[in-house]
Amino acid sequence: MAKRAVESITKRSDGVFELKIANGEILTCDRVLLATGGCRTPSLGQLAVSLGHTLEPPVPSYLRSILRCRGFASCLEFLLS
Repeated sequence: MAKRAVESITKRSDGVFELKIANGEILTCDRVLLATGGCRTPSLGQLAVSLGHTLEPPVPSYLRSILRCRGFASCLEFLLS
């Protein structure tokens, strides 16, 4: 598939997603994967929000996210000791 800019994503009542492409084309699919990586753009973030997701502020390290997991901090301390 050629590179295409997605302008919006909506989920229909039947569970199918509609992706509006910059050229006006509408694509439909059963699932959508938003891969933001470490450089999330505002427009990609808004696509996630439009589907009901919340965004967390980026942090400089993956480790901080792991430490939030319940019980994992003690495991990490053990591994680092």
